[in-house]
Amino acid sequence: MKLDPVIERAKSILLTPREAWLTIRDEPDEIVDLYKNYLIYIAAIPAVAIFIGQSIVKYRVPFEQEITYIPIGLGLSLMIRRYLLYLIGVFIAGYLISRIAPHFQAQKDVKLAVKLVGYSATPGWIASGLYIIPRLGDLSVFGYIFGIYLFYTGATTLLDCPEERATSFTIVSLLILMTISILVSIFTSP
Repeated sequence: MKLDPVIERAKSILLTPREAWLTIRDEPDEIVDLYKNYLIYIAAIPAVAIFIGQSIVKYRVPFEQEITYIPIGLGLSLMIRRYLLYLIGVFIAGYLISRIAPHFQAQKDVKLAVKLVGYSATPGWIASGLYIIPRLGDLSVFGYIFGIYLFYTGATTLLDCPEERATSFTIVSLLILMTISILVSIFTSP
């Protein structure tokens, strides 16, 4: 298991997104390659960090005085469930986004849409590593905001979405992503 390609891809998508999207567009990889070479590693970051923060470090429940924790067994169960739902969620979101793409004059391609969703999740999932220290976890929102920008730039490159339609395509796609995120939260709350 070499993590160097994963780290290099994450760096390229974070630091030079336009060039990274061009490279990703031209890769012959299939969806399964995206999962086994990238997503299984990146999606583990938030799942493991949240487990550590909630079950080992402990966290303060909002609006309550006491510090609480989730027992290790339950925490492990939630971590595995969260991890699997992240991976499933990327595919479902990519599929749904590919279905709406033609309405925005973008290309209908499930493989490219899954790549778009998976790679644009990178900054949010990396920033979610802050959940190891529960009070810092809320700062991960900035990673997700950057992910919206990555999605926007990727939509024009990967799915050939016209610039004038990219904003509305991104907003509608964001609604899909938020719905899936809310569902994952519901199924992974203690």
